[in-house]
Amino acid sequence: MIAQTGYDMNDYDISKHYKEYFISKWPEEGVGYIKAGKFYPLENKAVDKIHSFAVDESFMIDEPEILLHSHTVGHEPTKNSDNPKEPSYLDLLGQINTDIEWGICVTDGEVCEDPVYWGNPDNRPELIGRDFIYNIQDCFALAQDWYYKEMGLTLPNYPRDKYWNRNGENYIMEQYSKYGFVDVALEELKPGDALLYQVQSKVPCHIGIYLGNGQVISHWFGRQSAIESYGKFARYIVRALRYANTK
Repeated sequence: MIAQTGYDMNDYDISKHYKEYFISKWPEEGVGYIKAGKFYPLENKAVDKIHSFAVDESFMIDEPEILLHSHTVGHEPTKNSDNPKEPSYLDLLGQINTDIEWGICVTDGEVCEDPVYWGNPDNRPELIGRDFIYNIQDCFALAQDWYYKEMGLTLPNYPRDKYWNRNGENYIMEQYSKYGFVDVALEELKPGDALLYQVQSKVPCHIGIYLGNGQVISHWFGRQSAIESYGKFARYIVRALRYANTK
């Protein structure tokens, strides 16, 4: 059996139904998929259902459009600095392996928030004014989305730990060197060049895109994505990269 029966009502409201479903599953994570405007719940087969989910991969036979699951939080505020909207490493890996769009809804068992999505470059928030969410709305995601929107360039995503730079990984440089980017002198910047910043790190840990006229589009931790002056954080810039096919 691929999935439980999807809702089928004349007044069907997809968001109402998946939100009600995720609330009903709290404190466990709920999971299901969306296809043709309907939500189909799936059984969470994880051992630790409160902090993770696992499903029978046969649901992919139905050619789902989006996999949606919940992250659960308690009723009382906590001091945990992690954002419950953040996908885990396994979430990132799962999205890549299924090659469909994924979404996360946060619920406390009483209220279920709207989903945050990733994995579909054509369904992304506006470049300016995004809230910061590690791995799906951060500096790397902004750069990916900018290159897709402005240059038609698709940069593959890779699962990564939240604090990869603290673990000795040189993630940004490794990924961009794989996909046709080469070093360029800061004195020769052109619109579309990637700027790599090194802030309290042994490797570049932040990326922005030079827009020309002394402006950079960037998404710093804890802030909304914005256009800023090149000179504002210029002291942290250690490299500039250009897509090799850009003349």
